[in-house]
Amino acid sequence: MQKRKGLIYRITMGKDNLPDFTPDKLPGTRFALFKDVFLRRLGVMFRLNILVLLFALPLAAVIIHYALTGVMDNQMLPHSGNLGVGWPVVPDLAIMSSILLYSRQIMLFALTVPAIIILFIGFSGGFYVMRRIVWGEGQTVFMNFFRGIKKNYLPFLIGGFVIGVLFFALMMNLAAHSAGLMPSALSVIGVIATVILVTIALLMLVFYTTQAVTYKQKFLNLVKNSFFLAMGLVPQTIIMIIFSSLPIVLMFLLSNLGMFFIMIMMIVMMVGFSYIISIWTVYAHWAFDRFINGKIEGYEKNRGMRPDAGEKKEKQEKAKTEKVQKKIEDITSIDEGANITPLGASFSRADLLKLQDEKEAVKKEIDEADGEEDSESTGDSGRIALGEQIVLEEGEIVEATASTQNKPKSKSNYKFITKKKK
Repeated sequence: MQKRKGLIYRITMGKDNLPDFTPDKLPGTRFALFKDVFLRRLGVMFRLNILVLLFALPLAAVIIHYALTGVMDNQMLPHSGNLGVGWPVVPDLAIMSSILLYSRQIMLFALTVPAIIILFIGFSGGFYVMRRIVWGEGQTVFMNFFRGIKKNYLPFLIGGFVIGVLFFALMMNLAAHSAGLMPSALSVIGVIATVILVTIALLMLVFYTTQAVTYKQKFLNLVKNSFFLAMGLVPQTIIMIIFSSLPIVLMFLLSNLGMFFIMIMMIVMMVGFSYIISIWTVYAHWAFDRFINGKIEGYEKNRGMRPDAGEKKEKQEKAKTEKVQKKIEDITSIDEGANITPLGASFSRADLLKLQDEKEAVKKEIDEADGEEDSESTGDSGRIALGEQIVLEEGEIVEATASTQNKPKSKSNYKFITKKKK
């Protein structure tokens, strides 16, 4: 009887009767890859989330400070104006309170810019670790996290600065619009413009962050490729952003439900950032395999997935392409056979005689082709009236004669039939 293994051995080594791992056991679809990355590696996701969460603490402090000062401002500032109580009477007291509130908001929102930059530096390590996990490489989270920061901090620092400035501009426009400190038309235009810019930047961010840790390229190429991918995959990217932000949205929607809010907040704090990074990484690498990796010589596609992943779809597309190509080859081109040489700016009588001979040759080919299909045609559907015009693919007009009477229309020799325009 085999001796029973100890608890520590079973935890670290697993069951002895499990089959050996082979590449065929890797996930075959992107959804299966996401489940394998996120759900089957919760310990790794938790450790990665804690490291990113450390870089999010400054932003969390700014948000908490903003919430507390907002409560204090609502209680202390005289938003209702002077009601005749107190001395001396201050005119336009409500407007002064709005200006004071707006100045405080400027200070608080300005603090979000460096806080977002610090968060993005943490993202540089988080996306690097997630890329290695998706590709099936080493999972030493702590070491690879700081290695990713060392390698990729610069593009993330620039990206964090741009996102921080756009967020600051958006919040300032919203605050100025709500306080009525700017003309209504100008404030509305400012809000709409910043919303559009923030939306485009968010769509680009999905590919910007994942490209920065995957490819070695210049900064302008990184921005350009991110823009092209974002604009080419707008619906899919919006769906992925909504799907990745569900826990945060639920946390705010259930903020008044006490227990549910605490539960969701705890889940977000444990795996929230890892959840977002994993969805963006898996989705972005699908786009890279589709649009980029196939054009790079020697670059491996579908990394971290089964060797045959995507082959079925590629075979279907190849078969479809070959089928269309065969149909094209089966169609007789109008360029085959006799041709008509166009006349130049100056021509001689010999050129006119040559043109007449070429026209006769084209007529002869049409008559021969129509004669071959005459036995397969019935009725008067192919009747061509005398004097009607036959317009060839080359643009040459040939008048129908008695020899073409009662002949079927041959698609292989002319495109359509029409009457001569006056």
